Amino acid sequence: MCPSKFCKKETLDRHVQLHTSGVDMWHCVECGKNFTKLTLLLTHMKWHATDKPHPCHLCPAGFKYKCDLDVHMLTHTGEKPHKCPECARQFARSGDLNRHMRSIHDRAKITTASSVNRVEITMPSNTPTSLHPLHHDK
Repeated sequence: MCPSKFCKKETLDRHVQLHTSGVDMWHCVECGKNFTKLTLLLTHMKWHATDKPHPCHLCPAGFKYKCDLDVHMLTHTGEKPHKCPECARQFARSGDLNRHMRSIHDRAKITTASSVNRVEITMPSNTPTSLHPLHHDK
């Protein structure tokens, strides 16, 4: 029996098709995930072997970088700080919002343009223009 679990019926259906299509599955002995290619399993196994000094105090997950733990914690809090400007959908991860924008709204990437996000660079007036980030008229 396959130990895989899915939240969405579409994902389960796709997974069942893998089993019924006769595709050999490569099984991770650490977490139970299945892979259709050995190379994918080997890449995944490196994740298990990586030192993870930032453990989650709510579940068994651990992370190499604190920023990854911070993003993971959103799954526990339910916070979704990334809002779609086109519809009411919200996402915990910016990458999920960008994927949503590409697949649903046919836009390449979210960019925000507000005065809060702009950075002004001031350079001495005697700096050669070739060193300026932008050429300008005097």
